[in-house]
Amino acid sequence: MLKLLKTYKTITPRTLIRCYQAGDGALVKLAVDDSLPELLPFMTWAKFEPETVEAKEERILGFRQKFLQGEDYTLGVFNHDETEVIASTGFHTRHEGKVLEIGYWVNTKYAGKGVCTEVVNALTKVGFEVEGLDKLVIRCEVDNLTSQRVAQKCGYKFIELREAHFPGEEAPRMMLIYELCKEDFALHESISVQAYDMHSQRLS
Repeated sequence: MLKLLKTYKTITPRTLIRCYQAGDGALVKLAVDDSLPELLPFMTWAKFEPETVEAKEERILGFRQKFLQGEDYTLGVFNHDETEVIASTGFHTRHEGKVLEIGYWVNTKYAGKGVCTEVVNALTKVGFEVEGLDKLVIRCEVDNLTSQRVAQKCGYKFIELREAHFPGEEAPRMMLIYELCKEDFALHESISVQAYDMHSQRLS
């Protein structure tokens, strides 16, 4: 069984990835609102957008509580001075054992600039080298070619096509399952990252 996530904040060459906190709501709303046309086909939660800043703050509180309780780990991706949400990601607890799933979406303003690839490479490194995971998983919708390319660029291997059921939707969605195991991670060039715990102590 997984313990609580050690890593609270990760810094990459272009991003700062951390647990969401109070006050992030306005930045999250701006990123989501600006990216809504691209999010709607693939993110089931996008059909409930746009939300108010207050609703975003409430949602962020839920993300943070789940993070601190070890239930799920949704993360914001910010620029280094934390004045803009450029993407959102997370380690999701949908699997048994020492296995987590990486999810991601990018602010449309930053699409096509390699941000998601940088973020997934960083979380992959943290997952194996800091958190001691055995395997990481990425799910992509069949029509989401951009997301599939990110998984492939980061060394993940296609495993199978699988149905997935989402709340509020009668019909299942077909998802491509990509995986990367710890023993295969060493075969891939990884990004330089700085990982910190919630007390700002350096982990890597």
